[in-house]
Amino acid sequence: MTPGVFKDTVNNTFVGIADISTWNFTVENPVYASVDDEKIIKAGIFPNPSNGRFIIEVDEALKGKKVEMKIFNIVGQEVYNRMFVSINGQERIELDEAMPNGIYIINLFEGRNKFTERIVIDK
Repeated sequence: MTPGVFKDTVNNTFVGIADISTWNFTVENPVYASVDDEKIIKAGIFPNPSNGRFIIEVDEALKGKKVEMKIFNIVGQEVYNRMFVSINGQERIELDEAMPNGIYIINLFEGRNKFTERIVIDK
């Protein structure tokens, strides 16, 4: 939007009563914002379902980069958090044996990159 004085008219009708409102507004110094979309990490989890031991395989672009992994239970509580650096494109995960069977959400983050996947734990 360029600087200037603008006028806007709105015709409101509510329960049979018409109301026309006019506003004047001035744009002096417009500020433009942009939002960069998150990039999606290409990754896979296998086996799924799992007994609590599984492998996360990440895209070549993430090799040598620090990746944060968070696991949430089905009600949204964080139950596991770990950082890893993918050397060969794979990371072996062994969850605590006390973690109950169920459906979990795994999130991987690297900078602005994100991956989300559901995993079933069935021991």
